[in-house]
Amino acid sequence: MPIAKLHPSALVLGLLASCSGLSCRSQGEPATKAEASASAVAAVSAPPSAATVPGPAPAPTCPAGQLRIPGGEIWIGSEPSEHYADDESPRFRTEVAPFCLDETEVTTSAYRACTAKGACSKPSNKQYHCNDRYPDRGTHPINCVTWTQAQDYCAAQGQRLPTEAEWELAARGGAEYREYSWGNEPPDGRTCWKQAHSCAVKSYAPGAFGLYDMTGNVWEWVEDYYGPYPWPPQSGFSRVYRGGGWSRRFEKWMHTRLRNREAERFSGSHLGLRCASSLAARGGRHRPGMGASPPMKSLRPASI
Repeated sequence: MPIAKLHPSALVLGLLASCSGLSCRSQGEPATKAEASASAVAAVSAPPSAATVPGPAPAPTCPAGQLRIPGGEIWIGSEPSEHYADDESPRFRTEVAPFCLDETEVTTSAYRACTAKGACSKPSNKQYHCNDRYPDRGTHPINCVTWTQAQDYCAAQGQRLPTEAEWELAARGGAEYREYSWGNEPPDGRTCWKQAHSCAVKSYAPGAFGLYDMTGNVWEWVEDYYGPYPWPPQSGFSRVYRGGGWSRRFEKWMHTRLRNREAERFSGSHLGLRCASSLAARGGRHRPGMGASPPMKSLRPASI
């Protein structure tokens, strides 16, 4: 193949063009001051690599269907002068880490889906008001489940049952210390109670932190063994459940400090669950005994 010859004048023009705007020098010739200055400016003005400037860590988020509950130091329980039951006292101060909590009680449809996957066992349907007996109650809270079944359901979602302290903080609006989850007004027209059976979730306006049915509809299992305040026992014969239910007729059964308990194997049409998630690992979920209880203001509606 013939090789094209480059005319000498074209070679000269090419060399001149390559040196345009630059100082051409022979090999080993030191750079001029202007060239050194231009190189320094270029080095300083070059944007830093993205790998060398880490951005802020993303804030922890809650799983779908759960809401973030801010933690903090709060008082749990009641003073003897105003409690409805002796086990609400002594009132104690505790610290609760931020956590996530189901917006609603676990529905019958959600529990059925877990059963269909083989991750949950079927609830008892022996009682007339067990919601799993009725195809049209998918939006009602699941009930007639034992504590173990409640724990298994939450574990199948990668979650857990809330502690008793977490539950009370969420129900009372933290340091607002609400009598009921929506505030201090009486329950009529504000929750599912005095009913023949449970209600569909979200039948009433949400309460503290945007949570539904923390007061009323079905009672809710929590993680802790039942025992005297302030320390939750590490073992026991029964587990705590909280919140009041659809069949109650008296306000004393609905307030946010009331405790109830049953054996782990117990189930009933008044009793369901909601799940929680931890936002970040911390040493202990709550720390009781942070000082003596100060004089307590009445939590009756008329005084707040």
